[in-house]
Amino acid sequence: MVPVTNDAKRTAAQIGSMVALQQQDRRLGLLRRTAARRVTSRPEVGGGLTRVALRVVRTLDDERDPVLVVPGRVVVPERQRADAIAYLRDRGWLDDDADVAPRVFAGRQQAAELRITGAVSLRTVLTLMRNDGLDAGANHVAALGGRAKGGSTPKHTDHILGSREPVEFAPEPLVIVIDSGVDRAAVGQSLLPDVDRNDGWLDGVDVHDAPVGYDPLDVVDYVGNDGADGYLDLAAGHGTFVVGLIRQHAPAAWVRVIRALDTDGFGSELAIEAAIDLAREMFGARQGILNLSLGIETIDGQAPSGIADAIAELPPSVVIVAAAGNGPTGIPIWPAAMSETNDHVVAVGSASRNDAEHLVASTWSNFGDWINVSAIGEGVISTFVDGQETRGTGADDDPYDPCPDVFHGPNAYASWSGTSFATARVTGELAARVIDGQFPDVLAAAQDLAAGQREPGHGVLLDI
Repeated sequence: MVPVTNDAKRTAAQIGSMVALQQQDRRLGLLRRTAARRVTSRPEVGGGLTRVALRVVRTLDDERDPVLVVPGRVVVPERQRADAIAYLRDRGWLDDDADVAPRVFAGRQQAAELRITGAVSLRTVLTLMRNDGLDAGANHVAALGGRAKGGSTPKHTDHILGSREPVEFAPEPLVIVIDSGVDRAAVGQSLLPDVDRNDGWLDGVDVHDAPVGYDPLDVVDYVGNDGADGYLDLAAGHGTFVVGLIRQHAPAAWVRVIRALDTDGFGSELAIEAAIDLAREMFGARQGILNLSLGIETIDGQAPSGIADAIAELPPSVVIVAAAGNGPTGIPIWPAAMSETNDHVVAVGSASRNDAEHLVASTWSNFGDWINVSAIGEGVISTFVDGQETRGTGADDDPYDPCPDVFHGPNAYASWSGTSFATARVTGELAARVIDGQFPDVLAAAQDLAAGQREPGHGVLLDI
C-alpha cells in the first residue's frame, strides 16, 4: 500500500468552515441558497444528467432540520404504483400530463415517482397517503458527504503524489464508485491534445456510458444558469478526488465509475437507485466494493425505500462503504445508516489527529451507533482537476469559497476534508487487503476493520 499524504497546512480553513456549519441558521441558509439555484429540473448541458430541482421542506415530525427533495414528487414502491395512482387521481392531486409508466433499470422495476399537482403541499400528501396505508415518500436529494455543501472546499496543495508504478490490475474485488464522475483528462480521454493526466494514478479507470460518466466540471454560472463561465462548479472534481484516494491505498484495484451526481454534487434518490441497480449488473458474481461518498437525509428519518431495495438486491459478495456525513448531528444519513440492519454496509465517519498526535473523531463528523468506523478525513491529498474556483462573497449563505484556489493540470492535486474521503480510504484499504491476500473476501476484511475498540458514536478509529 502506498502511504497516503495529508496536508496539515491547508486543513485549518476547511475545518473552521465546517465547524461553523454547526450553526443551524447558517446551515439552513446554505440549503435555501443552493435550492434557489435549482427551481426547475432540466438536462445538464454538456453533461448528460438531469439537474433536478431542489426544495427545502420540513420533516414530517418537525423535530429535525428541513431536508432537500425534488419538489412535487411522491415516491412509492413499485408494488403500490396502481393504488397510489388511483389514490392521487381520486383527489385531483395527480398530474395527468406526467409519465406514470413503470421504469426498468438493469432488469428491475424502479420505485414509482408520481408528480402531484394543485395547491396541496407535499407534506400533506405524504401524511394522508401514509395514514391510508401507502408507503409514500419524497424523492429525496443526495448531497455529497451527507449535507448540502458541508463547508469544505478543495484547496491547492504543494504536495504531489509522484508517479504510480504500473501494476497489473487485480480481477477482484471490482470497485464501483457512484459519484460525480471523473475528469476526462484524468483518465486519458481529454478532447484536446497534450492535456491528459500522466502520473498514472487513474490509469485504467473505467467510465460507464461515456461521455455521460465524465465530470464536465463547468456547466453553470455563479447563480446556476446554464452555460459554462470558466470556473469550476460547486462539486467539480469530487469523483476524481475519490477515485485517486482509492488508488493510493490499492494501486492494483480495478475501478469503475458510474455518474449519478451533477457538477454541484446533487442527485435524486431515484437516480442513485438506478446507479446501484446498474452496479449490481456490473458486479455479477464477482467480489466487489461499492463506494458511496454521498448521503441522504429523509423526510421521516427512515431509509429511502428505493435505495434500500436496490442495496438489498446486490450480490452477497459485495460490501457497500458509505459516508456518514459532515453534520455534525446524530441524524441518520442513508444509505450509511443501513449498517444497523445490513452487515454488508459499512458506515464511515471522519477521524483526525489532535495536537498530541492522538487519533480522535473529527469535530464536524456525524455521530451515532450506526457508524462502524472512522478514518482520517481531514486535509487529505488526492488527484484533482485543472481549473479555478468561483470567488464567493463570504456571506453565510454563499456556498462558494471567498478565497478561491487555482488548480493547475494535467497532474493537479488538492487537499480536501470530509467523510466522503474517509469513505474512499476505507474502500481502498478493503480492496488492498483482499488483493494482497490478507483476507479471502471483502466481507471478512470489513469485519476485521470494524472489530477494534469503538469510540462511542464514531465506531473504530482507523489510522489509515
